[in-house]
Order: sequence, then C-alpha cells, then structure tokens
Amino acid sequence: MKIHSELPAKHIILFLYAVITLITAFFHEPWRDEAQAWLLARDLSPLGLIREMGYDGSPALWHFILMPFAKAGIPYPAMQFIHWGIAVTAVAIFLYKSPFHLIFKILFIFSYYMIYEYSIIARSYILSILFLFSIASIYREKLKRPLSYAVLVLLLMNTNTHNFFPGLALCLLFIADYYKIYGISHGIKRMKGLIFPVLIMFGGMLAFTLQLLPPADSWKAGVANGFDWPWIFNAIGDAFMPSYLSNPGMTLFFKHWTELAFFTIFFLFILIYLFKEKEHFFFFAFSVAGLFLIITFKHSGYLRHYGFILIYLVFTLWIGNYEGFKEAFNFRKIQQSFHERLGSFIAYFLIISLSSSVLYGVSSITTDIKTKFSCAEEMSLVIKNQQFAGNELIAYNVHTVTAIVPYLPGWKFWDPGLKDYFTFIHWDNKYLPGRKLSENEILMIAEERNKVKKSALLLLPYPLSKDGLSNYSLIKAADTNVSGDEKFYLYKLKSN
Repeated sequence: MKIHSELPAKHIILFLYAVITLITAFFHEPWRDEAQAWLLARDLSPLGLIREMGYDGSPALWHFILMPFAKAGIPYPAMQFIHWGIAVTAVAIFLYKSPFHLIFKILFIFSYYMIYEYSIIARSYILSILFLFSIASIYREKLKRPLSYAVLVLLLMNTNTHNFFPGLALCLLFIADYYKIYGISHGIKRMKGLIFPVLIMFGGMLAFTLQLLPPADSWKAGVANGFDWPWIFNAIGDAFMPSYLSNPGMTLFFKHWTELAFFTIFFLFILIYLFKEKEHFFFFAFSVAGLFLIITFKHSGYLRHYGFILIYLVFTLWIGNYEGFKEAFNFRKIQQSFHERLGSFIAYFLIISLSSSVLYGVSSITTDIKTKFSCAEEMSLVIKNQQFAGNELIAYNVHTVTAIVPYLPGWKFWDPGLKDYFTFIHWDNKYLPGRKLSENEILMIAEERNKVKKSALLLLPYPLSKDGLSNYSLIKAADTNVSGDEKFYLYKLKSN
C-alpha cells in the first residue's frame, strides 16, 4: 500500500525535476568540454572517431549518440535536450525503482550533482548514471536476466574512463554469484548461461581498451602522468558537500585540512559499514579505488569526477541489504546493534550533506540562468550578425575557441599555435607547446598569415595589451555577466 500511496508524490517530484532542469538547460550556454564531443561526432567518420579516442581519453559512446544529430546538421543546442532526456530517464529509474525512503530520494534528486552537474552540463557522465541505475534495478535478478545485465555492464564500461572500474567489478561479481549459486559442477552444465553474458562483458572491456590505447604522440602518453594523491581527500570532501568546499571546481586540499579530515573519517565509517556485505563492499571499494588511481596518476579531476563517490555509495546501498541505513528514515525505530547505529549515523549525515548540496544546486541553477556560463554563443552571434562571411578567423587558442566552433559550421578557424586549421581539440604532442605563445608571437604569426590568406579577423580569449592594439582594433568584447572562464575578444587588422 505504501508504494502505491507514494506514486502521486513520485509523479510530482519527477515532473518538478524535469521542468526545473529543462528550463535550466534552455538557459545554459555550453562550454568547450561540451562542444568537444559534438565536434568530434560532427567532423569525424565512425572509424576516425574511434581512432581519436586514444587522444581524447574517453570511450566514444556519447559521441556516437550525438553523431546522427550532428551529421544531419541539427542545431548544436539540440545536444542539451538529448542530454536532458537521458537525465530525466535516469532520475525516473531511481525514483520508481530504488528501495530508499522518499525523503532520501528527494534530497538526492535535487542535490547539486543530480539537479545541475550531471543534468545540465552535457557530458558522458549522465550515461554512466543511467546505466548504473538500470543495473541496480535488475541487480538481484541478474542471473535470471543475464543478457540485459551484461549489455548494461558493457555500455557502462564505455561511457567514460572513470566508470570502467565499476563495470569490471560488476562483471566479476556476476561470475562469482553464478558459481556461488550453481557450484562448479552445475556451472559446467550451465556454461551456456555463463559464457555468453561474460563474453559480452569482456567485449566491453576489449572495446574500452582498444579505444583508449594512447598513441605515442599523445600529449599524455603513458600510464602515469603525475602523483597527485592529495586530491583524493579533496574528492572525498567534494563528493558529500560540494557547496562547502568548492569554489567551484578544484580546491586545494591544504586550505581545508580540518574539514577534509572529517570527511575522510566519515568515508572510513562508510567502508566499515559496507564491509558487512562483502560482495557489495567489493563493488564500492573497487570502483572508488579505480577513481582514486585516475585522480592520483592521470588527472586530478573536478567536481564531475568526485561526485561518483556519492553515486557509487547510493548504488551499493541500493543493491545491498543495509537495513540500518534504510530504517534510519523510520525515525521512531530504535537501532540496536553497532552496525545499525552506524547505518543511522551515515543516513543522518547524508541528510545534512545532501540538504546543503540542494542549496548549492539551487545557487548553481540561479547563477546559470542569470549569467552566462560561457560567452561562446554571444560571440558567435556577433560574428554572424556582422556578416563577416568568407573571412577566415585566426583564433587563439584551440583549447578555448572550440566552444564557439559548433555555432559556426562552415567557418575556418586557424590557430597560430598549431599553425593549422582546427575544429576540435586534438590532444597530441603539439597541443601544449601551441598554448604557450606570447602575445607578440601570436600577433607576428597572425600578421604573416594575413599576408597569405588576407585573414583580417583575430579571435582571442583575452584582451590585447595596449601595444597589441597598435595594429588591431576591437570589434567586440564578449566578457560581461559571465560566471565561467570563457570570454572572447574579436579584433580586426587595421588598414595601412
């Protein structure tokens, strides 16, 4: 009866979530990281896209979803609404299928990560959440529905690098559960029921590996590119309370050592609590360990990566029998054992941290609606409205200017750092040197380029100095009322 009595409330919650995120998506201006996937999908063949992933550092599933829309010439903003549809679907699965108390569901759905980071900023991470929640919804029936489970794990592994490890853990758990239930002798008789799903999941591993083998000329070739272990503590703190520690994005761990020590202790309590159910503990520990390895040795990461610690915790509590946590929301029941009390403590702390995160989500949405997340769209309209058709843009540098490229199909962008045309970021060993030019070097190369191509327009992500303005006049600065770091300045070469 309780499940049915909550249905009207769930319908209203999903409707509110869909409306709030749709309005925010309408006002959101995509930035360079969002543009990159669209441009790769638009400008590369399927085989070329797969080859590019070794440079890009991410599997191509999100890109392949975008490819038919991008190649059909559908306007770039459509990406936001494709992403929004996936986000609403993921939240619907969580809302209707997860076993949590309605209070927890509301706080989680409207917290920063779900209401803003993973629903508004169009990246591959929402696919990871969709597949994780889909797997959780059938997890206890995985041996009855092995093909569905295997396909979802395959897809999860190929959403992004960070979610390969959860996919691998889920594959190993499937094999372990199969033999635990059927035993070795029964397992041999039922090999058909095991081999095909496992082959599908191993196919996902193979697809991931082949796509992400770094080419020799990649800007981050090799397995390890650093040793940024302090960021692990930052990740733990930001996972549970981004509103308190973030500014936004990266925060230096030593600025908040007291708070981070507290969150680290809380994280250890979570590990102790989850350890009661070994297989579910294995999923959480293995997934988080994979995330920590990437943070330490490959890329220190941002909020969008740290939030997966919370997502993995929710997934683990969903698939497990952690009654202490779930019963904590029945506030009248007295918890007896240490394990139950620890579950209650974790639940109450998550209520506090998610409540704070809800406020941060509201703040992020308000900021995105009132200000520009990026000035890329504004600058693209300036270029279109000034009717500069036929002109070639000298644009420095590729890292930032790619945010504008999707709005101007057919235009040519030439980077003085690369000394070549570009539409997307190609992360090879020319990338970093190309970003280190001085203003003098940029202008000298631009003037040489003008002699060859008569490319009188210069697009920059920062204003020219007084000396630089001796040869160039400012056409338009797109740099006001912006909350992100993408500001643009369009210049025209002065006639002699």
